[in-house]
Amino acid sequence: MARITRFPKTNIYRRNCLQAFLMRRNFPGFACHVGQKELRCIGKIDPDPEGVDSTAYTVEIFYGKLPLVRIVDPYIEPRSEIHMYRSGNLCLYYPGDLKWHEGKNLHETIVPWTAEWLVLYEWFLHTGKWEGPEAPHRIDWQ
Repeated sequence: MARITRFPKTNIYRRNCLQAFLMRRNFPGFACHVGQKELRCIGKIDPDPEGVDSTAYTVEIFYGKLPLVRIVDPYIEPRSEIHMYRSGNLCLYYPGDLKWHEGKNLHETIVPWTAEWLVLYEWFLHTGKWEGPEAPHRIDWQ
């Protein structure tokens, strides 16, 4: 008989299972993979679904200690003026103004913030200026 390996039911694992459930329920186009200490969700976000030349972006959310978000496709060159760290992670909030904690849900925060970032990015492509809110901080911390 085949033995089934199960992850220990730690608080982090339970948190990740709950986050994956909420992501799948609210954004069924996202595929989520739960690990012992991390959660990885991949899906598409279209900032202008009714637009003629609209681009759907493939987004990866990695949730370990903090959620990190990358645009997987199409490739976007990391630049500080578009609020993207050298690592390719998006700058979605200023840690000095918002402390992330386990009570926050990805589907209520990170996904909408990523969609807003994509709208601002597409506007930046047209105007060359970032129109979103900004806070003075080091953009290369990740």
